[in-house]
Amino acid sequence: MYIFKKSTGTSHDVTSGVVYSLEADTYYLVFAPADGTYSNALPYTLTITHENHVAGLETLLEYNGYTLQIGGASGLDYYINEEKINFSYEYKYNSAGDSYLNATRKC
Repeated sequence: MYIFKKSTGTSHDVTSGVVYSLEADTYYLVFAPADGTYSNALPYTLTITHENHVAGLETLLEYNGYTLQIGGASGLDYYINEEKINFSYEYKYNSAGDSYLNATRKC
């Protein structure tokens, strides 16, 4: 079996039992037996799963089933179990003129 990546036109042999991490793109799979024969008694099996895998993450902490990581596209994004943490904040003044920081996080 071969896999072709549409955007680059590159192809790779697919090895049985190996997990491949594919970035967003269009892919074509080609099944081509080496001897040119086909048998209904020996069907091909292909398993495709979707995982939220982010390449290049560095693990900072693992605790109780959770993994805190840093990396991603900017190299400075934080993740919990490969889910990006969206930090947002507001700097506000209250009626007394005091300033405060309101920070939240969304996963």
